[in-house]
Amino acid sequence: MKTYNLLHTSKESTEAFCRLNNLDKNKKYLIRIHTSEHNSIEVLKVAEELSVLFPQACIAGTSAYAVICQGEVIEKGWRGKDKSIKI
Repeated sequence: MKTYNLLHTSKESTEAFCRLNNLDKNKKYLIRIHTSEHNSIEVLKVAEELSVLFPQACIAGTSAYAVICQGEVIEKGWRGKDKSIKI
């Protein structure tokens, strides 16, 4: 099993990450969303973006006070300066 980590900041950056890593949109992936964002509308937007990119994926989410990605602690949610989620 191979694991990929991505700090999601935009749909475009996620698409670029998928191309760079040759991820096949038709494969079945387990995608885990770890977020410190507690606004369900924003979290659902990301889940919907991922379900379009990977229609066969199983997407699960968890929330926490902060997210750690590649040694960096992110406490403020996502999508902007100092805001992101790890997928």
